[in-house]
Amino acid sequence: MVVSKEVVAVGDPLVDLSVTLDQEMLRDIRKETGDDEFELGGRQAVSPEFLTGLVQRLRSRGMDVKRCAGGSASNMAKALAQLRRMDNEPEESGFFGARGLDDLGRYFGEAMESKGVRTMGPVREGHTTGTCLCLVSRETGQRTMRTCNGASATVSASDWPPKEIDGGGVGHVHVEGYLFRDPGMMEKIFETMKSAGAGGSFP
Repeated sequence: MVVSKEVVAVGDPLVDLSVTLDQEMLRDIRKETGDDEFELGGRQAVSPEFLTGLVQRLRSRGMDVKRCAGGSASNMAKALAQLRRMDNEPEESGFFGARGLDDLGRYFGEAMESKGVRTMGPVREGHTTGTCLCLVSRETGQRTMRTCNGASATVSASDWPPKEIDGGGVGHVHVEGYLFRDPGMMEKIFETMKSAGAGGSFP
C-alpha cells in the first residue's frame, strides 16, 4: 500500500559494472576492440553488442567485474531508504524507470528491493537493461566509462503514471534532468505532482 510520504525517484536504471586493471591491459583492450576512437578516460555511449563484447574480453582475461545497481535517481532512492532505515522510519522510497527483460534487469530490481526501494516501470522484452562499464586504472585511478542506456531510453509519457502511484499517494517526485528530453512525460509528472500536492526536485 502506498503511503502519503513516499518519495519516488524517476530516471534511467543502470547496472554499473566496474573493473580495476593496469594501464598496459587497458591499452591491450583498446587494441582488441578495433575501435580507433576508443579513448582512455571520459565517457562514451556504445551499443549493447560493443559493451557485451568488452565485458566478455575482460572476463576471459580473468578480471573481476563487479556490479551494482546504479543511475543517479536510483542512487538517491537507495540513499533515502537507508537514511530512513537508520532513523527507524518507514523506508517509503520508490524508483521508476524502464528495464530490459534480462538477467541485469532482474538483478537491478532485486538489488533495489534489498536496499528498501521498490521498483516501478515497464520491463521491455527484447531490450537490454542500461549498463555503464567503468574501467579504473590501477596506476592513476583514471576512469574510462562506456555506457549503453538500453531499455531506459524507451520510457515515454505513455508509461506514466505507474499503477503503484496512480490516484495519488506520492509525497515527492525526484526526476533526473535527462527526463526533460521528453516534454510529454514531464507534463504528466507535473500533473501527478499537482493532483497529489507533492513536492519535486529536478537536478
